[in-house]
Amino acid sequence: MSFSDRPTLTVWQMAGCFAYMALGALITFTGLIGAALGDCASTPGGYGCRHDGLVKFAMFPGTLIVILAGGILLARHMMKDRD
Repeated sequence: MSFSDRPTLTVWQMAGCFAYMALGALITFTGLIGAALGDCASTPGGYGCRHDGLVKFAMFPGTLIVILAGGILLARHMMKDRD
């Protein structure tokens, strides 16, 4: 099967993918900052910090994993055959 006659993504599809990447980067960056600061930012001197590993994992690497998996599914959906 030849894909040479297959059209590329439309402008709206490319714009949607770009918007997904931009929003995903913003969410991931916000999760990174939240995981880095945690509860220690509100306490003077950082004493009495609560270190919850599961919450920090969900904030930064967890959001990144979900965004990447969504991007892979989005790319598969956009590039699948319409036949």
